[in-house]
Amino acid sequence: MAITHIVTGSFIAKDSRHLLVYGYDTTGIDKGRLRWIIQVMSHESETAVEIYARRLIHARSDLDRESRRDMRMGNARVAVFFGALLTLLLASGFHLYPAAWAAVPTLFCGIQIVLHNRIAEALEAARRKVEFYEQGVRRLTDTWAGHGDTGLRYLDPSHPYAPDLDLFGDGSLYQLLCTTRTRAGDDCLARWLLCPANRSTILDRQAAVQELAPHLDLRQTLALEIRSSSEQVSPEGLSAWGEAPALHVPPIRRAAAGVLAAFNIAAVTYMAVAHAAIPFAISIVATVLFQLKYARWMKTTMATTGQANRCLENFAILLRLIEQEPADSTCVVAIKQRLKGDGDVSASEQIARFQKLTGLLEATNNQMFLPLSYMLLWTFQCSALIEQWRAVNGPCLREWLDASGEFEAICALANFAFENPASCYPKIFPGEPRMLSSGLAHPLLARTSRIANDVAIGDPHRLLIVSGSNMSGKSTLLRTIGVNCVLAMSGGPVIARSMTLSPMQIGASIRTLDSLQDGISRFYAEIKRIRQIVDLTHIAMPVLFLMDEILHGTNSHDRQIGAEAIVRSLLGAGAVGLVTTHDLALARLANDDALHARNVHFEDQLSDRGMEFDYCLKDGIVEKSNAIALMRAVGLEV
Repeated sequence: MAITHIVTGSFIAKDSRHLLVYGYDTTGIDKGRLRWIIQVMSHESETAVEIYARRLIHARSDLDRESRRDMRMGNARVAVFFGALLTLLLASGFHLYPAAWAAVPTLFCGIQIVLHNRIAEALEAARRKVEFYEQGVRRLTDTWAGHGDTGLRYLDPSHPYAPDLDLFGDGSLYQLLCTTRTRAGDDCLARWLLCPANRSTILDRQAAVQELAPHLDLRQTLALEIRSSSEQVSPEGLSAWGEAPALHVPPIRRAAAGVLAAFNIAAVTYMAVAHAAIPFAISIVATVLFQLKYARWMKTTMATTGQANRCLENFAILLRLIEQEPADSTCVVAIKQRLKGDGDVSASEQIARFQKLTGLLEATNNQMFLPLSYMLLWTFQCSALIEQWRAVNGPCLREWLDASGEFEAICALANFAFENPASCYPKIFPGEPRMLSSGLAHPLLARTSRIANDVAIGDPHRLLIVSGSNMSGKSTLLRTIGVNCVLAMSGGPVIARSMTLSPMQIGASIRTLDSLQDGISRFYAEIKRIRQIVDLTHIAMPVLFLMDEILHGTNSHDRQIGAEAIVRSLLGAGAVGLVTTHDLALARLANDDALHARNVHFEDQLSDRGMEFDYCLKDGIVEKSNAIALMRAVGLEV
């Protein structure tokens, strides 16, 4: 059983065992056939796209069912509401029966509100499930670009490789990977892509990603139960609230509030029994004075607590899922250990206690309870308990947020591994900088158009000089190497048959642009970036440099001298890398045995159909150029 080409929305049966599915929109498909599809698929080994398609069928069926329930309940509420009005009209206007009968449909209205809220929650869960699997299908059918978080807020134009390797933006690596649900998860995933990890950290993350890759139900639960990060307060804001000095209330004042509350109850009781109002009046005056003394403090606590509670409500669900996750890899176990509060109580339990306190505080919004809460000094007592909780657990919030963000980032990489079963986990070795790979392909290109190449840098050749005609694939090769190295050093799998890698800092000069506002030419922008790459060699981690058309913004004489000097400087500082060039004079660097350089190239073929590219990397220097042919192809007379 195989499912291919998800395009339109119809099902075509080839025979009793083989079914070709075109589309995940199952509207109008016979339910019996859907059940048959699911039954057949569940008995055979499934690929990721088949699993997503089957679960999407279930999710759409659930969404249709909940939508119908929601519509029926909405109609029923309207009918019962008008029935209650009619009952009240007939009872009060025509005196056909006692007005108390109107309480019956009113009671039904209340019950319906409760039931309708539950249906609305189920409907929202069904929508999220459909969205989760639709997005998965888009990724597996290479239609994901333009859907999801672009991560542009993390893009720093001065970063040594992020702008050049399409890490953020529409159709970026971040958009492909980002299945995180909280701001902490978004931040952590971006941070991992921007900052290469050391060897031990990479290996720990790899083990966790491998362990969590099959846990599709976990990722589905995260998507269903946690609101998207766009609806949440920033982790920095929540951490700042937790770390701000707590408003301390001395125990003696809390005890005084308890005594005053008891006196208020006693005074009310005495007034009801003995009809004496003086004790009650005294207690009310004392309560008013006490409340006025702490009014500003209570107002501040109530205002900040409400916002924090909305964020923690979402956060508590994630923490509970992490604590219940049976994974036992070193990285996940370390995350669980960090999710401990005061007295070795779990973070989720501490937050559940905070939510109970917040619920008690918000009870004062009930107008029926408000008079009693005033006499009990309810707001003061709840505020004191909340500030006490914040004093103990507030400083832990940043650690809890960071730990949960790391777990979500691992889940995002695990999802990428699940959806790309042909990918591999690089072998990470210390020592001299190197990147040896076979079948290396670009993860952002469509599966049907990826061309894989074998690339070896650092052993034995520390420099690859890439020549080739226009549009032949030179820049794409640099990005392929760079993006896969970013994936590898974040702890994820790479699109290759095999890869051996030592941790390296990446420096890329592929997409340098001029700036009219800053008065910077393209050439000046490029040499500034090259200087940045050279500066990277002064740090402890070796450098992998990726330079496209090095110094092509100046004349050939200066380009040849400058490019050779820059390459020699980088190699002398222990860096390895690739440079692409149209200037074949640079290819002579391979003749210097001390540089350990190698010439490779891409080429094109002219046929009756025009210019054709195979995008396959070959040894040696390119022997022809297609510039004249391209100019003629667009109608220039040359």
